[in-house]
Amino acid sequence: MPPPSRYRRFAYPRRCPISGSATDKDEQSCSSGSQQEECVPLGSPAEPTVEECWAQRKSQLTRLESRLGDKRRALQALQATPNSDPKMVRVLEKEIQDMRAKCDLLTNQLKRAHDWIQGLGKWTVTISGSQVDA
Repeated sequence: MPPPSRYRRFAYPRRCPISGSATDKDEQSCSSGSQQEECVPLGSPAEPTVEECWAQRKSQLTRLESRLGDKRRALQALQATPNSDPKMVRVLEKEIQDMRAKCDLLTNQLKRAHDWIQGLGKWTVTISGSQVDA
């Protein structure tokens, strides 16, 4: 049964959970009976898809983990020398801590993006009413 004219159906946007930008290149589908309402495109072709966002973050995480490994090896080498500069050791430890936090953030973003990708096409939204307060 088609929805009454006060209902509108929307295609769920393929919004990137990482960057927050809409990524669906299709337009919203509208059904409003005899009233025709304008449908607005959800995104522009220049915006990345969710899958592209995920791939970018995955490669960024890989590069960051590689740099983190290099920093750890440098710290171990510096600590192994008898005349190591304590200030330099502290600086490297701080950089490693910051990089580890960034890795954790990227890992969480990748998990959210993966969950989002798994749910694409499974969600439906029906708006049964609206109210505008002036």
